[in-house]
Amino acid sequence: MQKIDFKVAGTMYRYNVPENWNELTHEQFIIYAGAAVNNATLDYDTVRRIVALDDVVTVSLDISQWWMLKQQLVWMEDLEGYTCGLVDEVTLPDGTKCMGFSDDFSDVTWQEWMIADAQANAGHWDIFAAVMYRPQKPDWDHKSDPKVDFSQWDCDSRLPQFQQLPADVMAAVALNYKLMRRILTKKYRRLFNYGAKPKEGEPQTGGDLHTLICNVMGDNFYEEEKYLHLAVPSVLFQLDRMVREEKERRKHANR
Repeated sequence: MQKIDFKVAGTMYRYNVPENWNELTHEQFIIYAGAAVNNATLDYDTVRRIVALDDVVTVSLDISQWWMLKQQLVWMEDLEGYTCGLVDEVTLPDGTKCMGFSDDFSDVTWQEWMIADAQANAGHWDIFAAVMYRPQKPDWDHKSDPKVDFSQWDCDSRLPQFQQLPADVMAAVALNYKLMRRILTKKYRRLFNYGAKPKEGEPQTGGDLHTLICNVMGDNFYEEEKYLHLAVPSVLFQLDRMVREEKERRKHANR
C-alpha cells in the first residue's frame, strides 16, 4: 500500500492507496468494474471512491494533486496483472450470502461451467451468477466445497434476487469471470485453440465448452457424461492430454 497524506485547514488526512490487484478490496473492485462499464475507470469520481477521500479533502484538491493521485492508480489500466479473483462472495437483497468459485475453478464441475459459460457468452450475467454463486451448506463439514450442490431448480429460485443486484456488482461479477477465464484458457492455450474458428477480429478461444469437448472427443462424444461431475481443471487436463497425444500420433504418422 502507498500512503498518501493531504493537509487541509491544519488537519492531516492519510490514505492507503492500493498498488496492485492483490491489495484491492472486494468493494474497490466493484467500484472499478462499475466505472469500466461506462468507460470511466479512472475519472475523478472513481479515484475519489476507490481511495475513499473525505469530502473536505475532495473539494480542496487542485489539478496537480488530482493528477498525482490518479497516477498512483494507473496500474489498474493493465488487466494482465489480474490473477486473483476479487468477487468471491455476493450478498443478495434478502441478505443471503452466496459464495463464488476458486481462482482455478477447482470447485466448479464441468456441468456447472458449461451452463454458466454459455450464459456468460450470451450476456445473461444474472443467470451466470445464479449458477456460480450459491449459499453455504447448512451442514458444511469444512472438508468439501462449502457451497450447496448445483441444481437448476435451486438456481432458478434465486434468480429473481440476482436480477435485483446493483449494476456495478453485476459488472464486477462479469469482469472478474472474464479475467479468470482468460487465465485458464491461456494455461490451456493448445486446447482452446484446437478446432477453433473465431469470428473475424476475435482471438481464438475454442468457442463454447460444449463445442470444445465435442471437437476433442469426436466419435467418443458419448463419454461426455462421465466428465460432467468432474472438476474443471481435471477435465481440461484430460482433454489437453488427448489433444497432445493426437498431435503426437499425427506427427509420427507423417514421418
